[in-house]
Amino acid sequence: MCLAPALPGSGASLAARVCRSGYAAAEGREAEPGAFYHDQWWNSDAEAGIYAGLGIHGQQVLVHHPSRTVVACFSTWPRPTIDEYHELVTEGLLALCGSPV
Repeated sequence: MCLAPALPGSGASLAARVCRSGYAAAEGREAEPGAFYHDQWWNSDAEAGIYAGLGIHGQQVLVHHPSRTVVACFSTWPRPTIDEYHELVTEGLLALCGSPV
């Protein structure tokens, strides 16, 4: 799914064709417009190919097709989930890839 180009004649990448009906905003957070969750991946922009696998204590893998970049983030946050840290790390990883935040 991560690196598959659009199929000839399909007009969309595999990620962009994934069913969005199963997406639900994480508890206490508002969903990003167009974002969805599927097969253990948080897809923030399926058309562009930007998605992440999120782990515990801040660990994550970001796949960013526009810049042809994959970033692995190893972390040891003091608690399993810290929303403020997550927002800062996400902004930083996107900046590394050259995406507007």
